[in-house]
Amino acid sequence: MLTPAAYQAETLFAVRPEDYGAQAEKLDLVQRAQGSLRWTGSWLSVTTSIDPRDAFELSPVQRGIVENLLGCRRQAGRHVIVADPKYVNLDLRITVCVSPNAFPAHVETMILEALFGRPGARSITGFFDPDNFTFGSPLRRGALEAAITAVDGVAAVMGIDIRIHGVTDFEPLDTLNFEVAADELIRLENVGSRPERGSLQLTLTGGA
Repeated sequence: MLTPAAYQAETLFAVRPEDYGAQAEKLDLVQRAQGSLRWTGSWLSVTTSIDPRDAFELSPVQRGIVENLLGCRRQAGRHVIVADPKYVNLDLRITVCVSPNAFPAHVETMILEALFGRPGARSITGFFDPDNFTFGSPLRRGALEAAITAVDGVAAVMGIDIRIHGVTDFEPLDTLNFEVAADELIRLENVGSRPERGSLQLTLTGGA
């Protein structure tokens, strides 16, 4: 009862696996974090997976900040490992019907901006922005279709095929949600030089 109220209100140490995630989440650069115990051969280590804010991966500087924080607050005898999430890298094939009065090339550009954003002074946050997905977040087909059909010139989404890159084959996305495990994170960057991080193939039909 004699402990200061501020000390009681904020925990500054980590014992249980979930404590390590809670401590990491106190940093502004961390969107979500999860801790788990793993046997490394001689002792238990705490692996803390980090979902960073505004990015898919921690930069070396950010990783050092997280390691320093958890190193100060870890339980004695526990080794802390800061790790990237378990990514589910998605490849999508989407067929879109373009309105008769719209130009397919222009519509394609706008769809890509709606899904992956646009930097600069008039920036746009895309559907697959890193902060729109975190541990366990599913891909919701309805939300994806809504993002595409909101683009001027899109008449309808005709079909969506999905696969996990390097793991499964393409199959129709015919369920409401594409679920992932509680410790997994969806990623689709659509960068040509890094296809292993997810890609999009757009097929447009119709148009002017």
